[in-house]
Amino acid sequence: MNLKPGKLPQDLLGKLLKKFYLSDSVVLGPGVGIDSAVIDLGERYLVVSSDPITFVTSDVGFYTIAVNINDVAVTGAIPEFMTVTILLPEGKTDDDLVEKIYDDIARNAEEFKISIVGGHTEVTSGVDHVITSSAIFGFVEKDRLVRQDGAEPGDILIMTKLAGIEGTSIIAREIELSQYFEPHEIEEMKIFYRNPGIVVLDDVKCIMEVSKPTAMHDPTEGGIAQAIHELAQASRVGMEIYGDEIQFHPHTLKLSQILNFNPLGLISSGALLVTLKPEDTEKVLNHCKKFQPRIIGEVKPREFGVKIRYGKELQDLPEFPQDEITGIL
Repeated sequence: MNLKPGKLPQDLLGKLLKKFYLSDSVVLGPGVGIDSAVIDLGERYLVVSSDPITFVTSDVGFYTIAVNINDVAVTGAIPEFMTVTILLPEGKTDDDLVEKIYDDIARNAEEFKISIVGGHTEVTSGVDHVITSSAIFGFVEKDRLVRQDGAEPGDILIMTKLAGIEGTSIIAREIELSQYFEPHEIEEMKIFYRNPGIVVLDDVKCIMEVSKPTAMHDPTEGGIAQAIHELAQASRVGMEIYGDEIQFHPHTLKLSQILNFNPLGLISSGALLVTLKPEDTEKVLNHCKKFQPRIIGEVKPREFGVKIRYGKELQDLPEFPQDEITGIL
């Protein structure tokens, strides 16, 4: 069976990941819904993650840094080091393009205090646009680690900021929308990746000032819906999602109607999913108001499944192994 663009089906990925040898120092290894590995260094943990940037053709440097930061941040770790591989399209690459990408990566790495310690750059016939792939490394004290598989029945699920922000920003920069939006609205959407922003490091720091989450997850490809499925799969739990509580920007909802896509499946870096014990929930909602935290569901036993409620209607939460943006760009 030919696979479609996007993430591998969860069942297939889960089977493949079981093939790998893991040493005794691996505290948390690869798994469905687990974006970072945790390695025991003795006094503290090393957190390692990797992610490619494949959707965007501008601001590649920013996305390379930002998206990778998120995967380490959701463990409670502080990201510090990164290696970057840059694949450049044959016949479309000149000195100016390469220098622009390097300048963009360097500028954003310095902003977030990330040391670029290695990588690889090549021009290849295997791609038709710039692709980057990075590995990022961070450290966390052992008592501050948040496992991505730690959600338990009875926990409360909250989401920060807005879903679909990253996808909305990409669409606005890649597609002509002047017949649907005013010029100032298009410019607003273009910079959604900066404001409200797709980096969740500050969200995480704020939440951990007043609580110890049981799990955190950064929604990327497949949007908020796929991220919820991944979180449930990692923790072997069910979820009941309050559909009316998931917040989107009005521009995102308008785009979904114009371009005929489901915003639940739109790439959503910048939102953050967090499971908390009930006694911690109010602390986070009050302390972190600037990040717009909102209760969007609760963790259920695994046999409940992953469902979404609109009013009195309860239905299965759709899955999006292929992000909705793949049908648009």
